[in-house]
Amino acid sequence: MLDQRTRFTSTNPFKENIVDPRGALDSRRYNETVNYCTWKGISCSRRHRTRVVSIDLDSQGLVGSVSPHLGNLSFLIGINLQNNSFQSPISQEFGQLRRLEYIEFSKKSFHGEIPKNLVPISKSSLA
Repeated sequence: MLDQRTRFTSTNPFKENIVDPRGALDSRRYNETVNYCTWKGISCSRRHRTRVVSIDLDSQGLVGSVSPHLGNLSFLIGINLQNNSFQSPISQEFGQLRRLEYIEFSKKSFHGEIPKNLVPISKSSLA
């Protein structure tokens, strides 16, 4: 079972591998002293208040690579990273997200092959 510290470290590496020219991931909002459930673009469960259920960072001008540690966010239902410029493939670790229902990675957000374990997700746009 992941504790709050582990869940923070799953979301925090996300910003460590990203160039953020617009300040969408400003360190004043995205740090260990500020509850990650209050970060812009991060939504947590109402029932399990420390569990991330949604990441929406559409069109933030982000460049870099997405950490495979996001695969540890076991309550994640949706993720929207479209209209950014990630130079990494979509990580196989996303296949660990059994509750994942929605992915939006379109508009050349990533490169490489779509992992086979993501293909069954019906409400997604991976183009």
